[in-house]
Amino acid sequence: MVILMPPLLAVIAALRRRNCEPSALAKMSWGYFFTAAAFVLMMTACLHGGDMGLVSPACLTGCCVLLSVAELLLAPMSLSLITQLAPPGNSARMVGPWLAATALGNALTAVIGLRWGS
Repeated sequence: MVILMPPLLAVIAALRRRNCEPSALAKMSWGYFFTAAAFVLMMTACLHGGDMGLVSPACLTGCCVLLSVAELLLAPMSLSLITQLAPPGNSARMVGPWLAATALGNALTAVIGLRWGS
């Protein structure tokens, strides 16, 4: 993700200089598009490889790159949205539960993943 941030910031800065910077809604939409593209890539790899077949490591790498770009587009927008929707003076109190809910979701994903085969 660290490698992808400078090029993404350069693209957004170039758009800003031309007065064509996308809105927050457009950035979030692109983030969701990249997320969907990552899952389509993995679905295609699964259909190509089957249950026991081998697929190229490029599929996993491509999925990780697409998900990282999506995260770079979505995470700042969601935090910005939370702070804008929070009551005045309570934005810090709203960001904390947002981050806690994200951590809880990640932990729940790990628990489900560990128990999937049993």
